[in-house]
Amino acid sequence: MEQREFVPKKRFRGFNEYWKEVRLEEALEVNSGRDYKHLQKGNIPVYGTGGYMFSVNDSLSTVDGIGIGRKGTIDKPQYLKAPFWTVDTLFYMIPKDSNDIYFMYTKGKSINWRLLDASTGVPSLSKVDINNVKLVIPKKKEQQKIGAFFKVLDERIANQKRKIAKVKALKAAYLTEMFPQEGETAPKRRFKGFEGEWVVRELSDIVYKAVDNRGKTPPLNKKGIHPIIEVMSLGNRKPYYTNVEKYIDEFTYNNFLRDYVKENDILFSTVGRIGVVSMMDSNQYATIAQNIVGFRAKENYSPNFLYALFSNKLNFKRVNKIVMGAVQPSVKVSELIKVNYLVSSNIKEQQKIGNFFKNLDEQIETEEKKLDKLQKMKEAYLEEMFV
Repeated sequence: MEQREFVPKKRFRGFNEYWKEVRLEEALEVNSGRDYKHLQKGNIPVYGTGGYMFSVNDSLSTVDGIGIGRKGTIDKPQYLKAPFWTVDTLFYMIPKDSNDIYFMYTKGKSINWRLLDASTGVPSLSKVDINNVKLVIPKKKEQQKIGAFFKVLDERIANQKRKIAKVKALKAAYLTEMFPQEGETAPKRRFKGFEGEWVVRELSDIVYKAVDNRGKTPPLNKKGIHPIIEVMSLGNRKPYYTNVEKYIDEFTYNNFLRDYVKENDILFSTVGRIGVVSMMDSNQYATIAQNIVGFRAKENYSPNFLYALFSNKLNFKRVNKIVMGAVQPSVKVSELIKVNYLVSSNIKEQQKIGNFFKNLDEQIETEEKKLDKLQKMKEAYLEEMFV
């Protein structure tokens, strides 16, 4: 049988030989995990299908490997830094014949492992099926080049994720300190020049309008240009339009809806995941679903301050007190506008706080765009540098 000529679209200089197709067992040795209960505590990590569990005093491997689930989560390969131990639901694969482990790990993540699942219950893989997987691979030196390239790229992505998590944790901490907590009448942390207790106000005293399309189920149109913002699009400062699934046409938008949201309205979910918020952006074509209400701030209240106020965990506690229903939780807008909030009566303090959190949100957005760019870059390279 004639050997197929496998060549990737993009290669490092100096490599021009064809890649070859092999069975996985020719490149990697598949080993079973084992029970760890007889071991003592130590500094060697134990991994399961969900990742790191704890540490023990012995190892199953002294070389880096790849973890792949035997049962349960079977489609999420893990890079295992040696020494390590794996439980009996996690196979570990180590390289044969000096094959590059990071190349194999990157290749392994592109395999659809679920296609090998022959179980009728809990997803599972067998050694036989894993060993028979077909891989198209180059010689060792090219593997090493590709593996090193993706290792650096993965580290950049991991660092970017850590950076985002750090800023989000910082925001959460400031939300706790810059808004009064349970039993308090003033925040712990304030900008210079501001003092005194905050005041209790009903939501109806803070907003002058609630944009509400409840009871209005518009006819949908896949070719429509007006996106319907639903709860799954909320949670960030701006609506997340990549999660939009429903659209309406121009006629429906102009003639069917009860009201329209404007820039800086606070979008507030009232059904299901209650109290999730975003600020409406400048998208004049968008509208809101029945499970969202848009609150428009009064002139003496800063929209950015209100968005930060509603992002505070205490908002969820207050709103949960008026939740109705168990299967599909919901709140009535007529009850929601009666909820009390502690707010600063000083518009300048509101603006300071609102702008502070706006800057943090913009920093998070900038870092998330960098992450998205890195992930798309990786996807493109995976497509071009592997066969």
